Amino acid sequence: MPEFTPTAEKRVERPDIRPRSPMTGMPLRAKDLVPLSLEVQEGTGYGNGDGRTRYLCSLSKKQIGSQPCVLLKPSGVVILESVFEELVKPTMRDP
Repeated sequence: MPEFTPTAEKRVERPDIRPRSPMTGMPLRAKDLVPLSLEVQEGTGYGNGDGRTRYLCSLSKKQIGSQPCVLLKPSGVVILESVFEELVKPTMRDP
């Protein structure tokens, strides 16, 4: 049965030391990272007997689930993309 024995012909490449940006492909630097200000829904989380912590949009207070969301870099708040298109994009000001 030697013909069924796997061979190690392919070598796995060693991963990069620094992770790459998904937007540019360039290595990330510490100053590129932004701290997030996530709003947590009251009464959720492990401390309240619920297994999931639920996060809210900072402007509309709607729950963020699988909807697309946007990070506003100057303030670090996370909002829903629909709220961004409606309220932020026309003026391009961080509320």
